[in-house]
Amino acid sequence: MAVAQPAAMARTMEELQVPQASWGAELKGYENAKRRFVDEGLLRSPQIRVSSGAMKRAERCFDPLLQRYRDGGTELQQRTLEERERVNHLNRAQDIQILRGQPFDIIRHESKLEAIAPGVDPARLGHNPRRSQGKTGPPDTAVDYNLISNQGFDKHHWAKPGRRPRCVERPPPRQRSVPGFEVKDFNIVTNRYKDQHEARSKNDRHLAIVEAAQKDMVHNAYNPVTQQFTDPRNEECARTCDDARGVELNMRANAQLPPSFKGRESSFYNVVSHQKHDDGMLRMYDEAEAGRKDRYNNRYITEHNLHAQDIKGDHITNVRMMNRTAPERFDEEHGRGYDIVSNKMYGHGPKNQTLYAPFAQSRQSPWQQATSGSKSAHHGMSSTMSLPGRFGDSHGNRSEAGRSRRSVSSHGSARPSAYAGRAG
Repeated sequence: MAVAQPAAMARTMEELQVPQASWGAELKGYENAKRRFVDEGLLRSPQIRVSSGAMKRAERCFDPLLQRYRDGGTELQQRTLEERERVNHLNRAQDIQILRGQPFDIIRHESKLEAIAPGVDPARLGHNPRRSQGKTGPPDTAVDYNLISNQGFDKHHWAKPGRRPRCVERPPPRQRSVPGFEVKDFNIVTNRYKDQHEARSKNDRHLAIVEAAQKDMVHNAYNPVTQQFTDPRNEECARTCDDARGVELNMRANAQLPPSFKGRESSFYNVVSHQKHDDGMLRMYDEAEAGRKDRYNNRYITEHNLHAQDIKGDHITNVRMMNRTAPERFDEEHGRGYDIVSNKMYGHGPKNQTLYAPFAQSRQSPWQQATSGSKSAHHGMSSTMSLPGRFGDSHGNRSEAGRSRRSVSSHGSARPSAYAGRAG
């Protein structure tokens, strides 16, 4: 079997790249492309280089304002070329129109080939193969009269009278027969029925009114001024549909509300007229509000009691701090009897200086300690707290400073506690 050698017949690089029929042909084509074939681009001459100056000179040859060449000879040559091409194009268009259309003018019935063949029938010019074979061509029209003048071809045709086509003679139309029951019993001259004119006229007026009313109901079913339907039944149906639609929209909107919003208090009564819708839910809201107020009240009472306990604890802490002070540190100044700074004697006279007693109590004797311990155990109080008569006036062991500065007001009466009678 001979192997085709397309590489020997290839002339371009595209032909070498076409897939070959066999593997051997592929190898020969590859060898020919690499060793014996020269790319056609290497044999071409370099392209003509057009400089920008040449482009500018070519642009200046034409005047864009006057739309003509600046050189008169170039302008005359261009106009002559355009005129010749225009005439050739029009001649070709006229030839195509004559070949594809009628060779005569359909309005004036003049031959378009009168200048070429004067006095000759334009329809018989040229060679018609169908006529030479004894066959007739397609008819020019489907009617037997002229469409413009509405006259038959025997009177209005472009051909000679002897060559004009004959009109098809149709039989006269047959007489129309009308059934007897369709014959009108109305006299169009006197405008009256032949029998029972009054009854029929009344019936006609009634039917005319009913027909007019039916037409009015169809065309004017809705009054745009009053925004209502003409028929009360239609108006009632429309209102019912609107109400049902409103209820449906309201129910759909309520179904989409979250549960927390559905149970709001304003949904169980009318906020404008205060009309109740659900007494049970309103009673539940009132009870919940009362319970909330009670919880707030209990909270305030508890906070007040805790505050009173804090104040009482502060009082106890202060008393304990002052009781930790040694009473002997004030005995020196009391025993001196005068102030070493102002040299004034201590006393209650007009020229004496008042000596205020210290808050610290004097030390108790063993007997007093024994008796005071039994009282503390009897009253159930800690030994670190003050004596039962510490803040009262019933016991005489209270210091003078405590009686004059802490428990006695400016009016000389005992100062009542701010939390007397309160919890805590």
